Amino acid sequence: MIALHDIISQQALAQPRAPAILWQQQVITYAELQYGIESAIRAVSANTKNGDRIAILALNNPEYIECLYAIPAAGRICVPLNTRLSIKALAEQFDELEISLVIGDCDLINQLRPWLADHVQVVFFADYRQWCRLAHDAPVESSWAATSISGDDTAWLLFTSGTTGKAKAAKISHQSLLSALDSANQGRPVLPGDRYLYPFPLFHIAAHNILHQHQQGAAVALLPSFDADSVLALSQQYQITTLSLAPTMMTLLLDSPHYHRDKIASVRVIGYGASAISPRLLTRVLNETDCDLSQGFGMTELSGSIAFLSPEQHRQAATRSPELLQSVGQLVTNVDCKIVDQFGVEVANGEAGEIIVRGPQVISSYWNNPVATADAFKHGWLHTGDIGRLDKRGNLFIVDRKKDIIISGGENIASREVEAAISLLDNVKQVAVVGMADEKWGEQVCALVERTNQLDLQPTESAVILQCRNQLASYKSPKQVVFDCLPINANGKIDKQLVKRFFTHKKT
Repeated sequence: MIALHDIISQQALAQPRAPAILWQQQVITYAELQYGIESAIRAVSANTKNGDRIAILALNNPEYIECLYAIPAAGRICVPLNTRLSIKALAEQFDELEISLVIGDCDLINQLRPWLADHVQVVFFADYRQWCRLAHDAPVESSWAATSISGDDTAWLLFTSGTTGKAKAAKISHQSLLSALDSANQGRPVLPGDRYLYPFPLFHIAAHNILHQHQQGAAVALLPSFDADSVLALSQQYQITTLSLAPTMMTLLLDSPHYHRDKIASVRVIGYGASAISPRLLTRVLNETDCDLSQGFGMTELSGSIAFLSPEQHRQAATRSPELLQSVGQLVTNVDCKIVDQFGVEVANGEAGEIIVRGPQVISSYWNNPVATADAFKHGWLHTGDIGRLDKRGNLFIVDRKKDIIISGGENIASREVEAAISLLDNVKQVAVVGMADEKWGEQVCALVERTNQLDLQPTESAVILQCRNQLASYKSPKQVVFDCLPINANGKIDKQLVKRFFTHKKT
């Protein structure tokens, strides 16, 4: 069976001197990356037991990528943790997963250290190379060579973003990740000589894009964290051909005072996910860059993406078929997907219902959470919690998150539909619509709108409400409109839990 670490060993044999990671001024070849992974496997094996959970708490760096491959190769489970969580939340995750070893940044771990159990080993990335060197000559009997890896073995434990409730640890196997790479190659094929820039945190499922690029022999440029000017500088320095950005990141890139289209002239395509792109931002990207766009629809439980809106479909959306922009494109061939009603019965083509998925890239369960597992996985199908529909051409449309549907006066209101209407107004940067408790109607529609920096012609509350009344049914118009910056989580998504808290605090 091919396991995750085989991706690198195969490239190290085929093209040992080819660049695997571009980091600051350093070029790490596939042979060098393979050597680092082997050293890390021995160090992990010498200091932990088979099946142990090993956490990573750090900003992005090349050693982090080594750990993503090496920890599962040693028969342990890699647990990349969200660096933006509170110390209390991180401590709870350590306890929940019974972490035996944490590798990471000194500052982050030292803040957490008073909360850690005595048995938890700590390795700082500052000492990581020395730690690996000490174990590199370990006997074969105690090393990774004796470890048997099954495709069903859990490689990574990734916590869901938790924007609609308590985060759950998704058990992502070698097989589910490798299947997701096949899907990624359908939606975003890698060309010879490609150089890919990854700006997301490595604790996100988007990290599977790095594995995809490595599987195809491409080089990956890495940033510690997203910074618009750094993206521009690295794109120019390394002649980046593909990169991933959330729509919020695209806006920051285009709004940078240092932006010039020549700085990303080498970029062929920008891949994005996390949220839909607005018509205005689509127009900006197509007019202000020479890049194509490709949207992927996925989630942690899918180990990656299952549908892609192609560059050609984006161009169609910008010209003759604007409705395509509400779609996430065509499904990959690796998965089965159905739209079902509340009773689990498949609905007619074109009707809305919950999206359910099955296939080899779908995880099987959450860690030590039988209730959440039973709720999400039924008869072999993952119930995604997304409301969608399929059109006659097989395009998948996301209507809304199941938990983001607002029920007001007995009517279902898709928050995405209201957001799309408001985003058409001039000088609206981004918008989030949520439902807040209301004694009369059950819930009322509330909109948090972030305006652009242009002071003239800024939309007012009355203008936003009028826009919704003109575009939508009257009951879908927001009852409250507030203008402020939107809270964004580390994955580039608008954090609707925080948006709701904003209105709760405003009311009190």
